[in-house]
Amino acid sequence: MNIVVVHIASISLLVACWPINVLSANSYEDKYFISNLTKFYDPKVRPVIERSEVTTINVTFGLVSIISLEEKDEILSTKVWFYTMWYDRFLKWNKTDDSPESFFLQISDVWSPSIQFHNTVSDVKHMKDKEDKVIVHNSGYVSYTYNGRLDTRCKVNIKQFPFDQQVCFISMSASVTAFSGEDVIVSTPNVDLQLFEENGEWDLVEATFALKNFSVKGLNQTPATATLTLQRRTMFYILNNILPVVFLSFLNTFAFLLPEESGEKMSLCVSILLSYAVFLTLINSYLPANSDHLCFFSVYVTLLVLISTLTCFVILFMLALHNHLKSGKGIPRWLRCVNGTNGRVETAEHEPKNGTNEISAITRDACDEIVQRLNLISFITFFALTALINMVYFIGANE
Repeated sequence: MNIVVVHIASISLLVACWPINVLSANSYEDKYFISNLTKFYDPKVRPVIERSEVTTINVTFGLVSIISLEEKDEILSTKVWFYTMWYDRFLKWNKTDDSPESFFLQISDVWSPSIQFHNTVSDVKHMKDKEDKVIVHNSGYVSYTYNGRLDTRCKVNIKQFPFDQQVCFISMSASVTAFSGEDVIVSTPNVDLQLFEENGEWDLVEATFALKNFSVKGLNQTPATATLTLQRRTMFYILNNILPVVFLSFLNTFAFLLPEESGEKMSLCVSILLSYAVFLTLINSYLPANSDHLCFFSVYVTLLVLISTLTCFVILFMLALHNHLKSGKGIPRWLRCVNGTNGRVETAEHEPKNGTNEISAITRDACDEIVQRLNLISFITFFALTALINMVYFIGANE
């Protein structure tokens, strides 16, 4: 029995890929035979004698390609095919030299199971197209292959973006199993990947096809569910998002090493801060607007924005302090430990020795030394903090 089913399934799958004109090529001799066979056939009636009999529907699921996974809308688009087969006792005949082994019929001319997709978000609700054809075999088995695009809901977990792994489901079952007398059986627990084409953004890690039981308002449902485990390809995001952010984070700390006289310290700091804002906007455009899962990458960039903002405030303070000391005013008490003195910064009001401006030069050196020491302390502090944030992110993102 299983050998016959597999044999018929393989033939039907190949036939499903043939052109339409081949599928409709029943001869006139077959037409006469078909008209006699279906003379009293009613496609609206399930092909059983007693209503208690169950019609078993064997289903095989094949994946052709992953078109896209829209994280913002949480929609998975796939190109799939479903092969279904059932037994129709009223379309059975003994094979003779004058009768065909199998023939094609319009799906609307035979009874077919009412299988619907549960989590689709498109207009495709049922696994049936009135323009399609079925293959009727002399053993009484009828096979039908449905292929097309499916847009299904897929709950996205953005916690580890862009090192994330997503699990999506494609669920289908008979419309109302309890009343229709249709029982869906999964032919194989694995998704058929013979025709599968790789996707440039996602790797298919695992694909299974199995039955799942649940009850809705007392009605038992046994949907056949395909589970697709997808792993994001990270190279694009590493080169275009992560590495630029890492480079900017360390470049931000080197603003402390620029001399105050250059006049570029604040402009460099503000430019880096604006670059972070651009990256944060770009990242948010990828991700769904929900708070179910906190994205580590968004938190990481937000922390770097905070560090960059603090850097701008510190640099602004350094510039104000530099101008304060250059004016010859006293050193604040909290800075005396840095300067190593307890007095005021000397000014050029004292008479210079040997007719030179030596005291004035010493005054400028003292001011520069104080600011340089503070800049060095700030550079080391912010560099260590930036390195710590980067290390924590990469460790947490790969767990």
